[in-house]
Amino acid sequence: TRYIGDWSSDVCSSDLAIGLGITAVWTIALTVLIVLIVKRSVGLRVAEEDEVDGLDITAHGERAYDLK
Repeated sequence: TRYIGDWSSDVCSSDLAIGLGITAVWTIALTVLIVLIVKRSVGLRVAEEDEVDGLDITAHGERAYDLK
């Protein structure tokens, strides 16, 4: 008797491995594409001066921590 969720006779481990491989390749390819698009459009890093000054000041106009 077959019921919903009984894949034992229809799906073998090689089918699952192929699906896993396709999913991994698809995910990696899209991630690389998205990173390249973001890198070309707005960049992946802030300016070095903003990083040294602190992003709390340069991006939000306030200091998050008073370390003095």
